[in-house]
Amino acid sequence: MRATSLKAKKQRSISFVGRYEVTVLTDRRIILPADVIRQLRDHNVERVFPCRLPGSRALVLCPENLWGNWVKKLKKSFPCLRTLNGARTFLVPWQPVGWDTKGRITLPRRAREHAGIKADETAIIMGMEYWFELWPEKEFNKIIQECEATLRKSVQPALPIEKVFYPAKDRKSH
Repeated sequence: MRATSLKAKKQRSISFVGRYEVTVLTDRRIILPADVIRQLRDHNVERVFPCRLPGSRALVLCPENLWGNWVKKLKKSFPCLRTLNGARTFLVPWQPVGWDTKGRITLPRRAREHAGIKADETAIIMGMEYWFELWPEKEFNKIIQECEATLRKSVQPALPIEKVFYPAKDRKSH
């Protein structure tokens, strides 16, 4: 019983970190960075479920053994998913994917189409708690620019953003 509780605790304590740029191969496979594979293996993850990230074109790659946690998080964050007919598109993933010995994954065609992931283009993988997000680079850059614009608006107009992050005494070193 103790071994089971330690395994459950380890699964709950997963915290993937990092942002990686990857190239989508001509056959539309993606080579996961070695660090991502290491993080997955460290937590005994053999397959991930790809699914849609609400409100974006990104995909979520959720460890198969933590899918139930993801569904609970979605229903808590988006209560309307409990009753909407189309909610299944967010609550039911595409078939699980694993990686080969070289760290390559093949995403289902519909998942690639949803995200706009195309051969010979760059994609971004970001570790987010116990899942990874997979973004087409153009879409990722677009949301970063929108976020930066919103942050600039939230800073006092008389106070340039550089002064917020680099007060006068620290500015010399930057």
